[in-house]
Amino acid sequence: MNYTEKQHAFIPASFYKLLKERNLVGWKDAFLYATRRYGEQRGGRMAQRAIRDGKPLTIGTYCSYGEWNYTEEAFAENFPQSINDEFKGDDMIRTYNACPWNSQFEDMGLKDGGILYCQDLDMSIARGFNPDVPYDVKHTMYEHGTCLHVLGGLANDKPNPKKTENTRDFKFHCAHIYKVFSEVMISIYKSEGIIMAAEVIKAFRDEYGQEYADQLIEYKDMNFDYLDR
Repeated sequence: MNYTEKQHAFIPASFYKLLKERNLVGWKDAFLYATRRYGEQRGGRMAQRAIRDGKPLTIGTYCSYGEWNYTEEAFAENFPQSINDEFKGDDMIRTYNACPWNSQFEDMGLKDGGILYCQDLDMSIARGFNPDVPYDVKHTMYEHGTCLHVLGGLANDKPNPKKTENTRDFKFHCAHIYKVFSEVMISIYKSEGIIMAAEVIKAFRDEYGQEYADQLIEYKDMNFDYLDR
């Protein structure tokens, strides 16, 4: 069973859809808070691995310790091939011309949710890794046709290739984002949050099948703040 980037995007997009429909108090802030919490946990795990390996928490190390690689399904749709990197001075400018997360939010008619999610996620991961890492998302493709990321000083801090043992598959990442969004919504909205979490896993099951949904629940007791290996 292969989980993909689009399945990963389906989860926050589904939470956004329900939050918007219910028009709960502070719902946009709740969505953004969950996005940031998720990103910071990912960045925190990356930092822990780097510290364990004796690496400095710099922009180059950040790029070396990313937790995922594109799936075969993403390559088949030419998503990774659409990325363009160029250096301007010491900074690397990364332009995304297509993206599975953008595609999923757009397909679900949730452009506004995609803007909130994509504008903040990568900066949240970097902040969780080290708040001093210079990472900026200038704009997203929902509004401008491309996503533009600036990785400050990367010309002087070249990353190493990612190690396989530091990356996780998208089943892990889907389970992580589902747990974070569920916990945040339950914490803020109590019984309404419990209902939303149940509705999202049902929507995931209806879209991808019972087995895919069930495997996400297997991670319900994992503490994603810390390394499990």
